[in-house]
Amino acid sequence: MECNICFEAYDLEVRVPKTVVPCGHPVCLPCLQRVGRQQCPSCREPFTVRPASLPNNFSVIDLMENQGKAR
Repeated sequence: MECNICFEAYDLEVRVPKTVVPCGHPVCLPCLQRVGRQQCPSCREPFTVRPASLPNNFSVIDLMENQGKAR
């Protein structure tokens, strides 16, 4: 699984998949921090919290963990 902005693989340490609220796009934390504005890099929907405070995208995390078990 990879971020749709930087195309780097998500991980659970640096490139943690976050869910942008309210639009729901998954984006890695570094991309959200790099944007410098509180808006989704995919659709430009504004959000009101710091990027690190956005919820982790547990759907993506579960898929990552299941892919790891299948290997």
